[in-house]
Amino acid sequence: MAAKSEKKKKNNIFKGMLKELKKVTWPTKKELAVYSVVVIVAVIIFTIIVGIYDLGLSKLMELILSLGK
Repeated sequence: MAAKSEKKKKNNIFKGMLKELKKVTWPTKKELAVYSVVVIVAVIIFTIIVGIYDLGLSKLMELILSLGK
């Protein structure tokens, strides 16, 4: 008996999910392309910034360690 109620709960959850997904306003292909480009550009910029910080900090550590010799 408990197995049936569990199965019914799961079915209700999935039905609710499908109902909510039908309410979603999905982006158009053009919007999706624009959003994708924005994300890729942001990732590239962030990667460059982190790379510059990493390079600068590694050079600073080399300088500090060379002063101790």
